[in-house]
Amino acid sequence: ARGPKKHLKRLNAPKAWMLDKLGGVYAPRPSTGPHKLRESLPLVIFLRNRLKYALTNCEVKKIVMQRLIKVDGKVRTDPNYPAGFMDVVTIEKTGEYFRLIYDVKGRFTIHRITAEEAKYKLCKVKRVQTGPKGIPFLVTHDGRTIRYPDPVIKVNDTIQLDIATSKIMDSIKFDSGNLCMITGGRNLGRVGTVVNRERHPGSFDIVHIKDSQGHTFATRSLMCGSQWDSTKPRGKVKVWGVPLREDGHSVPEWDGRPALPERLGSGRRHTRDPKDGELCPARTKLGETLMEVRSDSDMQSIVRARLNNVFIIGKATKPYVSLPRGKGVKLSIAEERDKRLAAKAATG
Repeated sequence: ARGPKKHLKRLNAPKAWMLDKLGGVYAPRPSTGPHKLRESLPLVIFLRNRLKYALTNCEVKKIVMQRLIKVDGKVRTDPNYPAGFMDVVTIEKTGEYFRLIYDVKGRFTIHRITAEEAKYKLCKVKRVQTGPKGIPFLVTHDGRTIRYPDPVIKVNDTIQLDIATSKIMDSIKFDSGNLCMITGGRNLGRVGTVVNRERHPGSFDIVHIKDSQGHTFATRSLMCGSQWDSTKPRGKVKVWGVPLREDGHSVPEWDGRPALPERLGSGRRHTRDPKDGELCPARTKLGETLMEVRSDSDMQSIVRARLNNVFIIGKATKPYVSLPRGKGVKLSIAEERDKRLAAKAATG
C-alpha cells in the first residue's frame, strides 16, 4: 500500500483496549504522536469505553471540539490522539484528573489523581546527546527534547517534569534499591524494587526486581553495545583485498592503515572505525573496495532502540506518583484464592 495506513481492524487492535469482537469491523486507529500505536490509548476509547462520557465516536468528537480535554496541559481536539504511559488527562469542566498507568494485567487503568499531582509527570530518558554548537540535550520516552539538562542525568534515568513549564524538577537514577514499574513484557504493570542488574556483553542485561510481597522476577534490560560518540563524522574507508578471517574476536590494534574487515560469530561483516578503532557494521558496494561505515549517531540509535522495560518511578520505596489499586503487586492463582477466601471469611 502507498503511504501510511489509515485503518485498523478490530481484531488486530491491542488486546489491552478491551474492544468486543461484535462491536464492528474497525477500531479507532491512533494518530501519529509521541507514543507508539500499541503502547497508547486513543482519547475516543478513554472517553467512550472507559469513562462512559459518550456513546458514539460522534459524541466524543463533539466533546473534544469544545476544547474540554487536555493531555499534559495542552488542549487536544483530535479524538484519536494517542495518550500514553504517564500522560495526564485533564477534564476541567468536571474537575477530574487522570494519569494513564498500567495495571498488573497490562491494561491502562482509570487512575484518578489530585490537582496537585497533575502538575507534573515522570519521563524516562531514552537518549542523551550533544547537538549543533555543542548544546547538550536529552530525549524522553514521550518524545520531548530538553536542552541543557543536568550532566548527572544519564540514559534510563527518570526525570520529574513540570508540565506547565517543561522544566526538570528532579531526577531519579537507575540504581539498585529504587522503585520501578515494568512497562513491557509478561510482567507489564508490576511494581517492585530493583535488586541487581546482571550485565551480559553482547546480549540483553537482566534486571532482578522484588515487589512488596517478596516475589522476585526478572526482565530484560538494555541491549549491550559500545557507547558511541554522536560527534564522530560519517565516512568511507578502504578495505584490504584479503580473505575474511574466521577466528572470531582477534582484532589487530589500529595503526593508521585501512580498516580490516572481520567476521564475527553472527557472520556479519564489520570494520574498525579509523577514527577511534571502534567495531562497527559496514555495508559493501558491489564491485568496489569501499565499505560505507555507519555513523556513530546511527549506531547509537540502533543500540538504544532496544531499551529496557524498567521505568524508575521513585527513590527507595517512595513512589513519586500514586499507584493504582493493588499497588502493582501481581498475585499467583493460589494467593488470589487465599485472599478471596480470607475476605469471605472476614465478612461472613
